Amino acid sequence: MLPQKSGCRAFWRKEPYLSQFLADKRNPALLVTGLLTVLFGGLLLFGRGSTLSGGVVNVGDHEITQQDVFNQLKATHGTAVLTDMIENTLWDKYAADKQVSVSDSEVDQLQRFQEDSYDFSNMNSSLTYEQYLDQQGITQQLLSDQLRQQALKIKLLVSDTEMKNVFPQVAKLQLVKNVNVFSLPTRYFYRQFRFADLKVAQNDIAKLDSVTDPAQEDAVVTDVAADAPNPRIKNQGGDASSLLDSNPILIRKYFPIPGVEENAQLDKVLSSLTAGRCSPPMAMKVKSDTGDDIIIYVVLQLVQVKPATQPDYANDYMIAGQLLLEKGDPQIYGGRERQLESKMIADTDIQFQSPDYDTVKNLFIDKKKKTPPTH
Repeated sequence: MLPQKSGCRAFWRKEPYLSQFLADKRNPALLVTGLLTVLFGGLLLFGRGSTLSGGVVNVGDHEITQQDVFNQLKATHGTAVLTDMIENTLWDKYAADKQVSVSDSEVDQLQRFQEDSYDFSNMNSSLTYEQYLDQQGITQQLLSDQLRQQALKIKLLVSDTEMKNVFPQVAKLQLVKNVNVFSLPTRYFYRQFRFADLKVAQNDIAKLDSVTDPAQEDAVVTDVAADAPNPRIKNQGGDASSLLDSNPILIRKYFPIPGVEENAQLDKVLSSLTAGRCSPPMAMKVKSDTGDDIIIYVVLQLVQVKPATQPDYANDYMIAGQLLLEKGDPQIYGGRERQLESKMIADTDIQFQSPDYDTVKNLFIDKKKKTPPTH
């Protein structure tokens, strides 16, 4: 940790809500860069002094090989990825020299914050945080590695005193309207099925409630969804129609936010369930698209619930540090990062073994010239 103290004047850049800032800064999609770093870096090390062999895919009679993939990655992302790899290595080396390390719980804080930010920035999305990461090809290991690197920078650039001083200010920031960064409402993730026949609904509830193996859940949900076709109904508005869904397989989200998102019926039903369990069938009278009154039976299955939270410095201090780096006074924290990075480059012998990366080589040579060694 940095030894110096600071009055910690956090001159926050002003966005209406923090989620709008985080949509650019902390969206999981940005970790695709990290994915490229890992993939390209592995190919770079594996392929040093040799030719990559083996095919990847055949498209008609054309084979795309591992070497083709490497060449394309190198041409399109090689400079950025290699620069990133060198800088990460410099930070790791400096942290080791200073005996600064990052615990799993500190990485977990940043991941939880990223997950919270995603949830409230994408309340209307059909993808959960985990599904979004899967869609982007981001593994848990990659995510942890990227967040550990971020946590390392926080511990090297932000002091304990600064994080403690700014914590009350951070706690007042809002992810979205009426939701403070550490004071989050309960979050419900659920599926909803609607049936034309009560007995079918009751039988399918038994099927869903009996699932104990997560690996079998998708198959059972798909099977039940086939029994729950969506009748053609008019949107009548109000609580009843808000329970209706066009795709029973998709996971829906309900975050009860005062003054923003409130539904007494959903609150009552979802709060009575435990994860994996279904509600009793709820009879609803609706209008068909031909204008006839019909009765359907709506069933909600609670998939996951994330409990409400309150500020807790012991479990949230890394988030305060992250926001200081990203939203604090850039002259203080940006300047501190640039100064330390210049020192690391000046004090480290960086030898390029390949002539293929002159752009990166010249970049670091130029940086090295600007800062004389300090040892």
